[in-house]
Amino acid sequence: MDILPVQDAVSLVILFLLSLEDISRKHISSLLVISYMAAGFIFSLVTCENSGIMYSFIPGIIMFLCSIAFEEDIGPGDGLVLMGLGLWTGTIRCLISVIASFFLLSVFSL
Repeated sequence: MDILPVQDAVSLVILFLLSLEDISRKHISSLLVISYMAAGFIFSLVTCENSGIMYSFIPGIIMFLCSIAFEEDIGPGDGLVLMGLGLWTGTIRCLISVIASFFLLSVFSL
């Protein structure tokens, strides 16, 4: 059984809710982000995809460090959300999502 649709569906719903909250309030719910990360961690353990759990944090850690370096123009919550996304989708798919997001951002900002 392929579990990718479950991972994608959960991630899309959570990212959509966090996006709406970020747009309206300029901050995101810590409880929702921590719950997303905890559920992703449990999901990774249950589905035996735990060989790269530590690597799945790398995109989020990099984004978190960028938020500190750029004096929170990016926002530390973005790094935490990427850590959760990495837990749910894995490091490679998380990096692909980030690259695709930056590409779409550059196209729509023209």
